[in-house]
Amino acid sequence: MKFLVISIVLLACVYSFWPRRQLKVRGRFSDLGSYLGGLMAADNPHAFLVVAFRGGPHFVQFSGHKGGIQLDMPLITPEQISLHSSLEATCRNEGLTPKIDKGSDGSEFLDCDIDGEFDVVVLAAENIITSAFGVKQDDKVMYTVAGYCQRVVPKSSNV
Repeated sequence: MKFLVISIVLLACVYSFWPRRQLKVRGRFSDLGSYLGGLMAADNPHAFLVVAFRGGPHFVQFSGHKGGIQLDMPLITPEQISLHSSLEATCRNEGLTPKIDKGSDGSEFLDCDIDGEFDVVVLAAENIITSAFGVKQDDKVMYTVAGYCQRVVPKSSNV
């Protein structure tokens, strides 16, 4: 009996901290800053955020660290590939250096590191998505959060 109780408690702990656990939340694009703040504050190195918009296959992924985030745009479907040059130009317009990375399955991603203070990171991420995809602040989006569960806007933020 004691073994069963310990096993259940252990499984519950593992499940609650498992990095693949995902939370899907409908929201507005204007909420992006609070989700990026949570990602930047997350202690889990496997945490990520996916933002899907325009009611279709359009989405970007973010991974984070204390000093910023990385924006990942998959280049898999013909539509995603067609957006490659626009997204790359938008990153360059923000003073960033985009690069192509390969996933473990050989698929390509356009990655763009956005480092700096919270306000700078959020503004650059918003500008990239707005310019490349035409998303507006009031547009409805789907946030998929994994590896962290808080929305955080740092106290020093103007966002």
